[in-house]
Amino acid sequence: MLDVSITEVFGGCACEGCRQTRSIKLEGVAIDAARRLDANHDAIAQQIKALFDQVKDLIGQGKADADVLWEIIKHETGTEGMKGLRLDTDYLTDHGIAFLHVPITDASADTTEQDAEPASQDVGAVETAETPAAAAD
Repeated sequence: MLDVSITEVFGGCACEGCRQTRSIKLEGVAIDAARRLDANHDAIAQQIKALFDQVKDLIGQGKADADVLWEIIKHETGTEGMKGLRLDTDYLTDHGIAFLHVPITDASADTTEQDAEPASQDVGAVETAETPAAAAD
């Protein structure tokens, strides 16, 4: 093991930020450690790159899956072509309900009439629904 102080490695001056240096040739255990350190760095960099590629693939697949599922929701609710739709799944896990918020300006004229009627369980029917919190009030 080399017995070298920081002052010797970074030059004769010990002041902070001093750029005066001299080189020490590594030998023996020190050069072996440097090789392992370099190989470790390269291996970690390769693992990170592989994980990053996997993340990019997962993001792409997730977006493709989400696009398909969103199209199914719009088709089943008859809202294809409408803009400004928003899916609200805040109550899905606890209460088993989800809402598709449709901007009033895009809603058809007969939607207002449907809203006045009792809620229907038909797929694609436009209905108003209270959130569990609103129903408790």
